[in-house]
Amino acid sequence: MTRKILVLPAGGSAERLLGLPKFMLPVNVSQTIIRAHVESAIKAGFSEIHIGIRSKYFDLLSDHLKDFSNVVVVHDIRIETKTMSETLLRIFPNVKLQPSDFISIALP
Repeated sequence: MTRKILVLPAGGSAERLLGLPKFMLPVNVSQTIIRAHVESAIKAGFSEIHIGIRSKYFDLLSDHLKDFSNVVVVHDIRIETKTMSETLLRIFPNVKLQPSDFISIALP
């Protein structure tokens, strides 16, 4: 069976936003960027969503997405990555892939 898996590398430092992580920015009065991505991915049929995050935002994001815990896995990447590629390399060892999986990578 083919699983649709989405990977969101959200391990940025948020330096340009004075420490506010981009994924928590609002897209409207009741929804954040990351929540909009998750809801859209679920509607598109993704059965797993893996999000790589810095340690300092792990609890914030886990709590923010707790309603989606059956689909979303938040990964603490545990190091300060400098590039999206580094973040992805920290996420993928934790994703149990099968040859038939369909994988997408999106930017939050």
